[in-house]
Amino acid sequence: MVYRRESCIFIVLRRYEREVIYITINNMSSYSTRKECAKGTDCKQAGIAHCEGCTQAFCIKHFNDHRRLLDDDLNVILSEYNDFKNTLTLESSNPFVTIRLQEIDVWENVSIEKIQQKAAELRQEIVHVKVTQIETLSSKFQALAHQIQESKEQDDFIETDLHRWARRLDDLRSNLISPTTIALNQHHHNPLIPNISVSFLWTGNELFDRVLSNDVQIEQDGEVVEGVSFFMMSNEIRGKNNYAFGCHKVRVQIEHSSKQWTFLGINSALTPLQKSSHESKSAYGWCSSDYIYSNGSSQANKTKSPIEMNIDDIITLIFDCDHRQISMINERTDVKHELMVDTNNCPFPWQFHVVLRNRCTRIRILAT
Repeated sequence: MVYRRESCIFIVLRRYEREVIYITINNMSSYSTRKECAKGTDCKQAGIAHCEGCTQAFCIKHFNDHRRLLDDDLNVILSEYNDFKNTLTLESSNPFVTIRLQEIDVWENVSIEKIQQKAAELRQEIVHVKVTQIETLSSKFQALAHQIQESKEQDDFIETDLHRWARRLDDLRSNLISPTTIALNQHHHNPLIPNISVSFLWTGNELFDRVLSNDVQIEQDGEVVEGVSFFMMSNEIRGKNNYAFGCHKVRVQIEHSSKQWTFLGINSALTPLQKSSHESKSAYGWCSSDYIYSNGSSQANKTKSPIEMNIDDIITLIFDCDHRQISMINERTDVKHELMVDTNNCPFPWQFHVVLRNRCTRIRILAT
């Protein structure tokens, strides 16, 4: 089939399934600008057929040869395609699949054995926690009952004593064993078989519970902590409660501070007490020198609102376990600071974490 235009003649050589091959034949008037065949010196004919794939021009003979070579290449691809199709059909019986299934069976059996062993250890630990908790509560209750009875016999008590004894009794009551006081904590550092441990989640009013050294003292049944040494360094204090779920508030008042260096925040209950604990990877919180601590490093507070912990300031700390976040609010300035917690570095349960450096620094836990 031939199509004529003013300067060119288009000849349809042949049709493929979805392609029509056109040859453009230049008019004799433009003979001097005709292209040579891509075969070069091997062909003296003009390149009147253009291949869109390789963008070369061929004479009619070599254009047909070029198409036959493409057909041969296509047949090779079709042959490889058929070979792969046959391989794919046999893939369901691939022996390597059976080998991998056997490896999974071995992994499963080993995992079950480890899990059963760990489950037995956890059951024993829970029984031990139960016995220890009952003994602890009984001991504290007997001491409190003795104190109350002695005060009654001597008629030596006032209103503040009654309020304090009522709070202690409420605290003992809130720590009776219940679903909210015993938690199973998952440790995600083992991706195949997450390890878990048992910890008793103390609830009720927060109290100061442990100190690193005698440089600081806990007073008034855990409500107050004070630095007492002339030569004290950074000294860690922990609260008694463990936090693993829910949202919790702790209110403290800075009653006295000879120099302004106080750290308030959290630490993981799994991290032992240590010197300069605010620099550990599991410590998260704020320092009165306007620094923020997290992941074992400190950085200056870059917000417009400074971190303040002045004498008589009341600070509210919020531990939001569900959203992995802690907050600090200065009730005098109404300034709020927030900090996200990486539980890989600070795993649950969390504990209230205070660090004091100076003698006579005194902090009191208030009712929430």
